[in-house]
Amino acid sequence: RCCPHVHPAGSQPPQLTMAPPWTPLFRGQSVQLSCGDPDMNVSTAWYQNGRRWKNTTSNHLGVTLNVAWKHRFQCRNRGSELSPAVNVSASDDWLLLQVPARAVLEGDELSLRCRA
Repeated sequence: RCCPHVHPAGSQPPQLTMAPPWTPLFRGQSVQLSCGDPDMNVSTAWYQNGRRWKNTTSNHLGVTLNVAWKHRFQCRNRGSELSPAVNVSASDDWLLLQVPARAVLEGDELSLRCRA
C-alpha cells in the first residue's frame, strides 16, 4: 500500500465520540456513544475491549459503566473501517480528577475537572 492514510471512498473510519467526554467517570454513570455523523441513522457494530460486543440499527448507544474498570470502545458503520478507540475508566473513588477521553496532542489546550 502506497498511502496508509488514504482510504477508498466510503471506507474511512468513523469518528467515535462520547458524552460526557471525560474520563474517569463514576461507576454506575452512563455515557452516550456516537459513531460517525450524529445526523445519520445507520446500523453499527460496537466493540468493547477489542471484541465485537453489540449490533444496533442506530449509530448511537447508551452505556452504563457498571464495572470499575477500563473500557475501550470502538465502532464500525456498515462498509466502514473500525474507528479509533475511545478509552474511559469507571471508578469507585469519591473524588475524581477528570481529563478528556479523546487524545490530547502537544500544544492542545487541556481542560481538567474535579468531581465529587
